Amino acid sequence: MANQAQIDAVEQLLIALLNTQEMNFVSSKVFEDAKGALMGSDGPPGTTEKTQAVNYLAHLRLQLK
Repeated sequence: MANQAQIDAVEQLLIALLNTQEMNFVSSKVFEDAKGALMGSDGPPGTTEKTQAVNYLAHLRLQLK
C-alpha cells in the first residue's frame, strides 16, 4: 500500500471520528493540543515544516461539519 493511501485513510478516519456527536464537544481541545505538539519538540524539526504541518491541521479543522 502506498504511503499516501495510508495517510488518506487515517485522515478520513480522524475526520469521521471528530464529526461524531460524541466527539464534537472535544474537537477544539484536540486541535489545540495537536497544534501545540506540532509547534513543540514533538513536531517536525524545522520552522517551515512546523508551519506547513500547522497549516494542514487548520485545513483539517475546516473539514469538520
